Amino acid sequence: MSTNIQKLEVLHLQEKSRLEIQIEGQIAELDYHLRDNVMSFTHTGVPRALEGRGIGSLIVRTGLDYAREQGYKDIK
Repeated sequence: MSTNIQKLEVLHLQEKSRLEIQIEGQIAELDYHLRDNVMSFTHTGVPRALEGRGIGSLIVRTGLDYAREQGYKDIK
């Protein structure tokens, strides 16, 4: 199945330190940890049924963009 990733909404759940995409009843996620102005990505998961569509890349790019916008001095 083809997915237009430009139309996917990445939700930022700051209270959970997580970005996620909900698609086809499943969730792709990027968990992170903030400490001392450093954002570390701790887990990225894309359900097997959604693999190969660029969803993981989109969620990581969104996380990196957010970190840069916030001025974090280091991104791991």
